[in-house]
Amino acid sequence: MKKRNILYITLAFVVTIGLIWAFIAGRMITKNFRKDILSNAMEKQEVIVHGLIVTETKDNSKYWEIYADEGHYNNKDKVVLLTNVMGNFYRDGNVIMSFKSDQGTLTEETQKVVLYKNSLIVYKNGEYIKSDRITWQGKEADITAQGNIVMEKKDQIKLYGNKASLTPDWSDFKITGNVRTELFGGEGKKL
Repeated sequence: MKKRNILYITLAFVVTIGLIWAFIAGRMITKNFRKDILSNAMEKQEVIVHGLIVTETKDNSKYWEIYADEGHYNNKDKVVLLTNVMGNFYRDGNVIMSFKSDQGTLTEETQKVVLYKNSLIVYKNGEYIKSDRITWQGKEADITAQGNIVMEKKDQIKLYGNKASLTPDWSDFKITGNVRTELFGGEGKKL
């Protein structure tokens, strides 16, 4: 019996040493693999938000706000992809311009807003611009538009073209590429 007990104890000791060795070897082999996974997980973070509202305020007054049905953000690109976008721009506490689009992006670092697909900007006086793509990057930068542009100053002029650039208050604009113009006289009648 004593030989049998010694054999069992020796066998249990060998198995225990083998398991400890396998555990240590496994940790050493996967050390860099785990580190890479953890560092990549920290570098690439994504967030999906339903019913997204983003607002920028300066000097205790609202500057602009964006609403979207859904927003996808990843910290690698620092861009929010927006679906069914609407928003407003403010001056002195009043809405001066509103916009909507089927899709858009908001770049975190530059606050650049790009509207894609069925994009529309309407100014408080009823003037508007429709386009496939509209880009806005701050109150000092011009708004640019590309593709199937329609601009209208109510009862005055309606412009069609491929590219446009306009000041944020729409006091000055330039439209190029297959430009067509419709002028209106009194009571909004075409001339």
